[in-house]
Amino acid sequence: MNTGDRVEAGAGEAGAGDGTATVGDADGGGSRGEGHSRGDIERHRDGKTSDAKISDAKIRVIVADPHPVVRRGLRDAFAVSGNIVVAGETGDTAELLSLMDTVPHDVVTIAMRMPGGNGIDLIYRISDQFPCTKVLVITLIGDGETARSAFRAGAAGYMLKDAPTERIINAIRTVSSGAFVLDPSIVAAMRKSADDADAASAASSILSGKEKEIARLVSEGLSNKDIAERIYVSVRTVESHISHILGKTGIESRTKLALWALDVLEGRGSG
Repeated sequence: MNTGDRVEAGAGEAGAGDGTATVGDADGGGSRGEGHSRGDIERHRDGKTSDAKISDAKIRVIVADPHPVVRRGLRDAFAVSGNIVVAGETGDTAELLSLMDTVPHDVVTIAMRMPGGNGIDLIYRISDQFPCTKVLVITLIGDGETARSAFRAGAAGYMLKDAPTERIINAIRTVSSGAFVLDPSIVAAMRKSADDADAASAASSILSGKEKEIARLVSEGLSNKDIAERIYVSVRTVESHISHILGKTGIESRTKLALWALDVLEGRGSG
């Protein structure tokens, strides 16, 4: 599959999309776990990360989707990405968990409808058993509530299957870096189905307490340095939190984030 094509299934769900990317890559390399130790897998279980330089690393992905044509499309797309390696693939929930337990990986892509389990329940299980694994949902289910449930369960990203290939690749890179990604068409769907205040409030439900605190401080006009001093963290940590907030909410700039925080988090609606 060439860049600009779309990853599609002949059966399943429904939607359209876009994606964003930030920060860096995850560590690792190889195919189907060759040349990797059991310690690589254990790091995903105990939450520890590798000391390898991020800039030198490949991103190892396990692809899970019940449709062979989708798995093939993703395989082909990642093959030309330059740094994304398919470490394994499956169309079954139980087999996926078994594969994750034996094959070193950084990211797992899943469909919301998988044989042998509910997509949301599967994300909870992955988050619990493999805390370092980044879960990217690639689905045809384009409703905002499902996306919010996926993020609450621990997903790092939510993309639609008919997004252009390059955006799916960027989404893999985004989640592997530790940031979040949400297909903009889902944000648009939220805004279309509700008024702006309700849509923004719904988006705020996927923010952590720390992220909400930082968003409020942004709305007060504080710089990243001021925020860092206020909450006793580094400037880089503040920058990372703000990047995550923008990714989760689909907000495009710091100014818009400040206005959003005033309206939604502080309850100062503009009328």
